[in-house]
Amino acid sequence: MPTVTWARVDPARRAAIVEAAEAEFGAHGFSNGSLNVIARRARVAKGSLFQYFADKRDLYAYIADIGSQRVRSYMENLIRELDPSRPFFEFLTDLLDGWVAYYAEHPRERALHAAATLEVDTDARISVRSVIHRHYLEVLRPLVRDAQNRGHLRADADIDVLLSLLLLLFPHLALAPYMRGLDPVLGSTNPRPSSRRWPCAGWSRSWRRPSPRDSSPNLRRSHDTDTLRLAGCRRSQLEQPAVEVVRRRQRQILGSGRHRLLPRARGLGSADRHRTRLCHPAVRPVRRR
Repeated sequence: MPTVTWARVDPARRAAIVEAAEAEFGAHGFSNGSLNVIARRARVAKGSLFQYFADKRDLYAYIADIGSQRVRSYMENLIRELDPSRPFFEFLTDLLDGWVAYYAEHPRERALHAAATLEVDTDARISVRSVIHRHYLEVLRPLVRDAQNRGHLRADADIDVLLSLLLLLFPHLALAPYMRGLDPVLGSTNPRPSSRRWPCAGWSRSWRRPSPRDSSPNLRRSHDTDTLRLAGCRRSQLEQPAVEVVRRRQRQILGSGRHRLLPRARGLGSADRHRTRLCHPAVRPVRRR
């Protein structure tokens, strides 16, 4: 974090240094970011940067903190608009949609977020992620705790495990629509809401408190219907048992003799994921030439 000298610097000069550092670190990350370039763009001597910050990593962490504060301010306003008192995983899905939309409209923050998430230097990554994680946890932990107190999460749910998954998955889910190859399974290359509802559905089944209908014989069909809806199946298919839809889809694809199974659709570990992929473009007919 900045030294006491930083507070005495002219505001215009501080703004110029921050702007130059955000541009350089956003474009090249910490490892390839240049203090010489930052000083030249900000029109200050390189030596003066070391009067304001202990080292390059300290400046990088400070820039990450400033960017995180902007994102946090936006998200806190969005949380109030979305009403966090409603069912938690419905709220969480909409919150993630808003979060990804924010990065779509703010390329500077998206570049800094990508640089911090994918930083190769271990020490720099730890420094910057500790700053970012503090903002994440100060916002997410109260939301998760309140959801459990309201009964939206199981009483025995391990909140720390859920928070850990959120901290691991949210950054990459936000970047996936803009970074090809980051999601090789679902191929989330489009920032549309439907590309992010499948992960939230899986979390809901793991942590959601069971409701009275969970004991009914129609529970499995309900869950399979949710899975098919999230996978983008047609409306008419949603009214049929999932197994029937899957078998019909198999006959259509395999019976045509014009099919191929892409590598990303192989080796699926669970029945739910298998059902989902049969409606997913990963399994698609091959056009005749």
